[in-house]
Amino acid sequence: MKEWEKELYSYQLTPAPPKMPPQEYIEKYLAEKDDKYFAWYLHYNEKYINEKVKGYVQEYAMQGHFMDMKSAYIFGLLQALQNYDPEKGASFSTFQAYYTKEAIDDYIRTMRTGYTIPSGDEYALLRKAMALYAKYGYKSDDSRTRERTFHTQRHSTRLSADYPYRAVSGLQAVGFQSLFHRFQNRHGRQ
Repeated sequence: MKEWEKELYSYQLTPAPPKMPPQEYIEKYLAEKDDKYFAWYLHYNEKYINEKVKGYVQEYAMQGHFMDMKSAYIFGLLQALQNYDPEKGASFSTFQAYYTKEAIDDYIRTMRTGYTIPSGDEYALLRKAMALYAKYGYKSDDSRTRERTFHTQRHSTRLSADYPYRAVSGLQAVGFQSLFHRFQNRHGRQ
């Protein structure tokens, strides 16, 4: 097995634990407070977890951060377990989605660029820019970015070099690198 393949199977147990529906592992964990049920849940759900994390790795262009993002995802699962109440009717797989996404976002917000983006609102804008950057093939033409027209829902605004990008809503086309550099300059980071 290659080194990177070990990351895909880090929660596999030998011998394999008893097979149950995923929800049952969670309910047993909550009832008995025994960590083995969570370990069993991870064992049988690792393929799903890997697929979710691979999606985030690709979406945010974070190749080389798979295991860190997988750890953040597991942390989100643990946070969800602390707040989950099966009596309220939602399955754990539905309930955990918010917590795992938040944990991944927190990891990216603090680790992706080597500095912390100060607010969730600014991070949300940066995530939009990263998604657009990916959508347009990870290419930007910084010399033309200032000339591009950004469309809002009601009108278009032509941006100048010093126009704050946070004032633009409904971004449809943007060069990520230019926005990222503008963000760094605005917050005094080089």
